[in-house]
Amino acid sequence: MRRQALLATSIWFLMMFTATNGFELGFWPWVMSFNQWDTRWYGTIAMSGHGFLPQSFVFPPGHSWILGGLTDLTYYAFRSFDIYVKWMMVFSFYGLVLNTLSFGLSNWILVSLSEKRWGLSSKRMWFIVFSNPMGYFALTAYSDMIFLLLTLCILLFTLHSSPRAQAWKLERFLACISAPAKSFLLTLLLAAAPWFRLTGAAFASLALLRRKEVLGTAVGLGGFLLYYWIRTDDPFFFLKAQRVFQMPEGHFGNGLTYAASVFFQGLKLENGAMLISRDFGFLLYWVDFGLLPLSVLLLSIALITWLARRKEWELVCVLSAVTLISHNQAMWRSTVRYALMIYPLATWMWLEKESFLQKLAQAKPHFKRLPEVLTGLALGIGFALQIFFARVFQSGGWAF
Repeated sequence: MRRQALLATSIWFLMMFTATNGFELGFWPWVMSFNQWDTRWYGTIAMSGHGFLPQSFVFPPGHSWILGGLTDLTYYAFRSFDIYVKWMMVFSFYGLVLNTLSFGLSNWILVSLSEKRWGLSSKRMWFIVFSNPMGYFALTAYSDMIFLLLTLCILLFTLHSSPRAQAWKLERFLACISAPAKSFLLTLLLAAAPWFRLTGAAFASLALLRRKEVLGTAVGLGGFLLYYWIRTDDPFFFLKAQRVFQMPEGHFGNGLTYAASVFFQGLKLENGAMLISRDFGFLLYWVDFGLLPLSVLLLSIALITWLARRKEWELVCVLSAVTLISHNQAMWRSTVRYALMIYPLATWMWLEKESFLQKLAQAKPHFKRLPEVLTGLALGIGFALQIFFARVFQSGGWAF
């Protein structure tokens, strides 16, 4: 499986390098072409810390601290040998390496879980996990891939010690780690999560399963709020700083209303033509703030419902909490990439042997190919969106 993970990650990286003009640009210009949007804020925090600009407080510092430490170590090592390189170039390179490794490891866990729990083909799942539309964030210095890996590690440790561990066939997966060590590591991971993504507080939902390790989330979130209180005299300054990014105040209902209004506005006819058919700028806006946020929300609800019917309460708790927290805002900006894990897991709904579609395919000859057709569509749409938005991102356009 480890060889498959290395091979699949390498092939995906080469594909994205080719599809985003890597050979034409050259390696270093290509790396820097992904130095867009939030990457610069993470770089600012890594270089100067929080407080240099108030907007920086919107971003939790954990990711920047790790990348900043690695960048400083390398940058000053080069300087000691009179080799001068740009600090931000080193930062972007480490972001690329760390996130690509995290994406590969995350996909390895996803493929392993899919194979062990549902008996799905690993070869098919490798294609599915790397077709994730949000996968191109592995090429940036964003924190999304680190948080995805953190989330999957937390779920892995949680499932391993849950009453349903036998169903997931995880007895040998972490066999070399003792039970007390697993509990300690899970607590540590839960404590670290809020420092990388505010949706890390979603892991507090595991308290519904009466897990004592969830105290780690309380400690991590408490430390995070204390840090902000010391730095700004307001533990919730990170919420107020959102106004600088033109994020209106509001809640889930406001966000749903806004996304729905954008979606239906794009379907209206104007002078005999739909808006989305004659204006690329609005088409992109319609997809980013209307179509995709609503689609991801519906997909999340469908997956959570499907998992609940199978009593997979660990996944239900975490996915429900992440969905609610990430959508608790007046404009659903960035919520699509907060659902990184939803896309590959959603394929379980029709690939699992006992699923409705699999039973329908077996009972009705006319529907025999339906699961494969859906998988083909998921792969095609996933890779198309991933490459398209990667190129939009490179050009400085908003992409998720």
